[in-house]
Amino acid sequence: TGGVISYLSLTGAASEFDTLRTALREDGHDTFVCCGCRSSREGFTSAALKAVGLFSGHAYSLTRVLVTTHGVKLVQVHNPWGRCEWNGAYSDKSAEMTPELKEKLESDVEEDGAFYMEFGDFCRYFGRCKIVDLTCFNKLSEDHLARADGAAGYWLAGQTAGGQLGPATFECNPKFELTGDGGEVLLTVYQPDTRHTCIAPVEKELGAPMMDVYLYFGGVGQRPAEVASLAGGFDGDRLQTVRVQVQRGVKYHVVVSAGAVGQQGAFAVTACGKGVVLRACPLAQPPPHYAAAMAPVDARLGYRG
Repeated sequence: TGGVISYLSLTGAASEFDTLRTALREDGHDTFVCCGCRSSREGFTSAALKAVGLFSGHAYSLTRVLVTTHGVKLVQVHNPWGRCEWNGAYSDKSAEMTPELKEKLESDVEEDGAFYMEFGDFCRYFGRCKIVDLTCFNKLSEDHLARADGAAGYWLAGQTAGGQLGPATFECNPKFELTGDGGEVLLTVYQPDTRHTCIAPVEKELGAPMMDVYLYFGGVGQRPAEVASLAGGFDGDRLQTVRVQVQRGVKYHVVVSAGAVGQQGAFAVTACGKGVVLRACPLAQPPPHYAAAMAPVDARLGYRG
């Protein structure tokens, strides 16, 4: 989408409802909101979710947030499958969805994937929303112009799989030089899903695509600091955006690492800001003892080959 994602954890607070209502305001919004059901780790089994018409590990979109004339807070959720809908309170065929309310909401009883939920029920079954803001880039400079730059890379065992900050092999990770005209820069790190589509042939040997990923930022010659991370697992994040400040004429380094030394994987990183340029730094052949330390690690089984 080209937007920047912010995350909203759902507890049922009134402020959360207001945030979503603002994001999806009726006067033509420039945001997308997606959400997913709570997992078994939070006490919601697949069978329990299926019983109310919801699915674990599945992405939904939020399309409308409103308050009825009787003061009921409702959200409209859409299942991209176009079928399989919530069957609880305020669902299409529920007692709460009266003919009068259906007319006001312009709702129908056809199974099209769209359904309404009371906000309390929504927060019970959905744990977090991702809000994608499409307007943030034109706020990065006074003239509403920003430059975006990006790159993709790999962690290859014995070469560039240096792992997190700490071990000496960290210096072997892919590194990028960042410059800009000053002010705020948006850095985003992505982990592509290589299970079904390979960006390059080398990805066929990269193992599990959903793993821990870390983004580091700092001035050239300085120790970089961790500024963002992606959590592994099927319910982890596949991208994360962070805001950093840069000074005109100063060079910075951006480093992306996997969670473990020797762990192979793919990533992409982008930078957006006024006059931003992101360049890949040359990769040097690692010394033999570094290469040995970066022997392959199976991301799924956790052993060194």
